[in-house]
Amino acid sequence: LSYEELAKFGFRSAAQFNAVRLLDYNVGEYMKWARESDYFDNTIFVFFGDHNNRITTIPHMAPAMEQLGLESNHVPHILYAPRYLQPRVIDQAVGLIDVMPTVAGLVGLNYRNTTLGRDVQIPAPEGDRASFVVLLEGPNPVYGMVTKDFLVRMDDDGSNATLHDLHSNTPKENVAAQHPEVFERLFNLARGEYETARYMMYDNVDD
Repeated sequence: LSYEELAKFGFRSAAQFNAVRLLDYNVGEYMKWARESDYFDNTIFVFFGDHNNRITTIPHMAPAMEQLGLESNHVPHILYAPRYLQPRVIDQAVGLIDVMPTVAGLVGLNYRNTTLGRDVQIPAPEGDRASFVVLLEGPNPVYGMVTKDFLVRMDDDGSNATLHDLHSNTPKENVAAQHPEVFERLFNLARGEYETARYMMYDNVDD
């Protein structure tokens, strides 16, 4: 492949592209072996990436992913169990903290959830499902709440909050004034989840 073709899909070099190809190949080989095993028909296979690790531009993705710093949160997640699950695509915003509650729900476990994750099979009470994201780590993080359509972001104390349209060609523009109800809903969710996470660091003992 030419450098231009590699760059078109976010790769810096053939070596980086081949590293991803090797991962894909190994997953494929593992699934071949699994299909021949005794446990294949009675197993839910869970695949996810913990973060994106891009080192170049990402022209194949929406401008919002790169301009708003969301590319590291845009990762694959696949649940595969052909005996039990019909193929479908969940086009809502979900996060890694939702993986365990979702798998527990799929296998029918009764469990007490003391995390912030949720079973994605259950409709979100807020309507359009929202997921918490950290956009800048550190003692004074920048964080927010993302849906499939919008991102609200703010400083650690809730100041400088803005709302962004993920489908816009100018995603850095603050559209809070145009969508006040969306802004308020996502702002309150983000503040609530951030403060709850801080509390859980000190008091999350399951008695």
